[in-house]
Amino acid sequence: MSLEASLSYILPKIFHRKGMLISKEKLIEMCNCRDLASFVNILRDTYYGRYIGQLSDDVSADVLKSIFYKSMIGFERMIINYSLNRRRDFLVSYFYRHLLNILKLYLHEGKADVIPDMELLKQMIVDDFSERIVSSILAGREIDVVSLLNLADICDNLKANYAYVRDTCIDLGFLLKLIDSYLRLDYDDRLMIKDVLEMLVYKGLTVMLARGKLWNIDVERLVDVVLTRLAQDRRKYLKFMKRSISNFDSFIEKPTSDSIFRLNKMVAAMIIRKARRL
Repeated sequence: MSLEASLSYILPKIFHRKGMLISKEKLIEMCNCRDLASFVNILRDTYYGRYIGQLSDDVSADVLKSIFYKSMIGFERMIINYSLNRRRDFLVSYFYRHLLNILKLYLHEGKADVIPDMELLKQMIVDDFSERIVSSILAGREIDVVSLLNLADICDNLKANYAYVRDTCIDLGFLLKLIDSYLRLDYDDRLMIKDVLEMLVYKGLTVMLARGKLWNIDVERLVDVVLTRLAQDRRKYLKFMKRSISNFDSFIEKPTSDSIFRLNKMVAAMIIRKARRL
C-alpha cells in the first residue's frame, strides 16, 4: 500500500472527489500541532477545509452530488464544532489513533516488510505513547508479531480502549448519516449513486470491525447501542448494511488478503444475524 493510500485511511470519513483533500505535507503539519486551535486553523487552510467552508455556496452542475456531499459534511462539521468545545485535543488524538490502526493492521496482515517510509510516518506522531509504539514497529521485523500486537500493558496504562470505543461510535454514526442521506433521495437519484454508497458503507464497516478486532472492542455490542440511540428505524439501516455487503463482490476482482476477507465475512455475518432478529 502506498503512503498516499495509507494516509487516506487515517481520514476515513473524508469523501474524496479529486485525489487527496488534505496533502501529506499538511497532514504532517497538522499532526505536529500542540494545541487544537492550531490544528483547526491548518485544517481550514486545506482543500478539505475550503470544501467545508464553500460547500453551502457551491453552485454545482451536479446538483445531486452537491446535496449528498452537504449531508455528509454536516456530520463532519458537527464533529469539528464538538471538538472545539472540549479541553482535550480531540481531533489530534483521533488522527493519532487512526495512524496506529494502520500500523497495527500492517502487522496483522504480515506486511511489516512493506510499510512505506516509516520515518515519514514517525514524524507525524508527537506524543510519547505513539512514539513508543512506532519505535517498536520500526524494529518489529525482528520481534514476534503476536507479542507486538497484544500491547496490553500500554492499552491498560493509558486506557486507550475508551478512546477507540468513542471513535468506533463516531464512525458508525457517520455510516448511519451516509445511509440516511441516501434513503432520503428519490428513487432515480438513489440508483445513480447506489454502487458508490454501498462501497463506502462496506469499507466503513470493514474498517470498524478491523479496529474492534485489533483493540478488543465488542463492535457487535456497539452496533446495538449506537443504532438504538441514533436510529429511529433500525431495520432500514441494518437492511442497507446487509445489502451493501452482499453486493460488494461485484465491485472488486478479489479480496485484498485472506484475513481481510475473513473480516468482511465477520461483518456480513453480524449484520445478517441482526437483520434476522428484526
